[in-house]
Amino acid sequence: MMNRIERALLGVRTALALVSACLAGAALADSGDTTESRVKAAYVYNFAKYIEWPGTAAQDPLRLCLPGNDRLGEAFNALEGRQAQGRAIHVLNGVPLGQLARCQIVFVGQGDAALLAAVIRSAAESPTLVVGDVDGFIDAGGGIGLVVADDRVQFEVNLEALQRVKLRASAQMLKLARNAAELRVR
Repeated sequence: MMNRIERALLGVRTALALVSACLAGAALADSGDTTESRVKAAYVYNFAKYIEWPGTAAQDPLRLCLPGNDRLGEAFNALEGRQAQGRAIHVLNGVPLGQLARCQIVFVGQGDAALLAAVIRSAAESPTLVVGDVDGFIDAGGGIGLVVADDRVQFEVNLEALQRVKLRASAQMLKLARNAAELRVR
């Protein structure tokens, strides 16, 4: 059990990590597509640090799955082997819909927007964080949507979608969400 000081320090570290990811997204209009891809991958990496998975899903290596052939796949491949919550991240490309339940994180990029509804259905029965940058992502049932606004990457959270699959997001992370004012933590 963490004491108050440890919880406060964890909260500060959480906020600093997410703020640094937000700042990294500044001025994307000048930096090009590759930088935007890296920033989005960095966000997903930080989400892996601040989401709690239930049961055995919290002990397995983190499988980050990309079901299609979105152009962001290369940026995500750079996360292979990195650690989040003491767990190695394994990036899997071209994962069939029927195997998404074995993934802790699934990313649906704009290039795979046609797969979104099927991905959400496939991942609905397991503790899977579904992240994407498709327009209207959280309204379609995704967990965390990446949005480019004011020339920087920001994120929105669908708290109901996370709770439905028994995932818990850190309060510090939720405070940094673009739609933080709308979120009601239970």
